[in-house]
Amino acid sequence: MSKTRDWSTELEELDAQIKGGRIADVQNALRDIEAPTVPEVLRHRFANLCRRVGLAPLGLRILSENVLLDGELRRDALAQDLIEYGVGLQRVGAVREAMGILGGIDAKAYPEADLYLAFGAIVSWDYDAALGWIDSFLARTEENPGDPYRRLVARLNRLECLLITGQHDHLEASATALEAELRAQGHTLLLGNAYEIQAQSRVAKGQFNEALESLASARELIPESNSADSLFISKWQAIARARRDHSIENIQEARSEALQLGHWETLRDLDSQALRIAPTQELACWVYFGTPFASYRRNLERNLQWTPPAETWVTTDVIMSRPAAEGLDIVLEDIGDGRAGLAHRLILLLASDYYRPFRGGEIFARIFADERFNPQTSMNRVHQQIGEARQLITELKWPFRIDEDGGRYSLRWTAPGRLWVRNQELNLDADAVQVAFLRKHFEGRDFATAEAATVMAKSASSARSWLSRAVEKNLLGRYGSGASIRYNFLA
Repeated sequence: MSKTRDWSTELEELDAQIKGGRIADVQNALRDIEAPTVPEVLRHRFANLCRRVGLAPLGLRILSENVLLDGELRRDALAQDLIEYGVGLQRVGAVREAMGILGGIDAKAYPEADLYLAFGAIVSWDYDAALGWIDSFLARTEENPGDPYRRLVARLNRLECLLITGQHDHLEASATALEAELRAQGHTLLLGNAYEIQAQSRVAKGQFNEALESLASARELIPESNSADSLFISKWQAIARARRDHSIENIQEARSEALQLGHWETLRDLDSQALRIAPTQELACWVYFGTPFASYRRNLERNLQWTPPAETWVTTDVIMSRPAAEGLDIVLEDIGDGRAGLAHRLILLLASDYYRPFRGGEIFARIFADERFNPQTSMNRVHQQIGEARQLITELKWPFRIDEDGGRYSLRWTAPGRLWVRNQELNLDADAVQVAFLRKHFEGRDFATAEAATVMAKSASSARSWLSRAVEKNLLGRYGSGASIRYNFLA
């Protein structure tokens, strides 16, 4: 008679291995487990382990059997399964869907839902909302802390929220208290992170030598390596020295290291800080229009005391030594009705961030905005659209390519060029893209149904149906009646 597998003990052992730093061993063990054999009541724990070692898609596939039924959320899904599923969605990039799931959890019974909502807001650069959710989590767990380490992580993330929202005096007091607790409890990595955030705040206040002291304390705890934590310390040491000495030499050296390691958010920060020392319109436009987060853009405007243009060219001169050649407007480029579709919108999405690659789940969530992410099928659909987008780029001879690295996709220039950009939120709605094309063609003037049908290569009835939908979505205005109906562009 075969011995019954002790799943609970096995998962506890894998958890201990993660805490001991044996990430590769745990990854191999999780991959070797046959999904159907994991007991239903333990699938959320299995998915948790997967998420923590970079295998979130695997955890989602297994946990989806508990959470989804015919592609929709099960009404009888357990809160613990929904929470872990929501956090897994965050990891693959489907943040909006994750926030919807986590927002439906009873936070009084499961306060960790508030913390995970905060993480989703941080990823989206909504630090005001994140701060509120973290404070809610800390208040709910003050008397019954549950996992004390999780509260420490929450307090560390709270420091980051205070930093980005400019509450530096409050941050200094909170950091000092947290550092004392972390030091007493021996949490060296979190302590190093706290010193680094404190240093960022001191840089923002112009206290550059004090910032370097905090970073020296962080470096004692986190030795130099290729890890992200180590790179953050090096980055802020370079920034503090550059700001103190009013020289970008240190920033340029740190930028080369970040580029070699492929740490794109560090590159964005370094370029932003370089603008504080040696501002140029070209670099300011590159950082501003190459960052899709509204709050980041507002911070940049405030820090530089700069008003960005409503629309302008951004040029690869800032990243290539050769001058830019022809300019390109990929939003309104005439690529033919029916040829663009999802592939065109995917290219627009990738072109919205000049630094950070997009995760597959994030691409799915933005391109198929009205659909729920399916761990079994959604990534295959993304891969199909990536292939079609690459084909479209080749056919149009656009000077960039789509790169993939570890399941993340980015648009990279292959030759010097210029992009025409607009200071407005990217709208990937297919109808909105079509309206933008019509606006360009008609040069903003009003038009009739027959004119639109000709431009869109549609029959009169198809054009009339589409125009009615655009009016219902407040993308176009309409006036007149019968054969005299005309359409106008809304401001």
